Amino acid sequence: MAKSREGLTLIIVFLGALFAVSGLAFILQGLGIVGPGTSFMFKNPTWIYQGAFVLVGGLILVVIGFAFRPKAVKVSTAATPEGKVSP
Repeated sequence: MAKSREGLTLIIVFLGALFAVSGLAFILQGLGIVGPGTSFMFKNPTWIYQGAFVLVGGLILVVIGFAFRPKAVKVSTAATPEGKVSP
């Protein structure tokens, strides 16, 4: 169960980061900072707002992914009074 949850967490964080980077690209194109001047997104204020929405959504996914990651299991390797290591 922990392995599948760990994989799901990784997928959520990866998708969130992908959305965040895409949102930033939308914002920069909407501002006219990157992209070809012939693009329908270039210097179009609509893409600034849509990019901000995608960016925030991606950051929320990243936070959710890290918040719900599996907890580390502590393994005790303390020695018993007889000198044997307990599992």
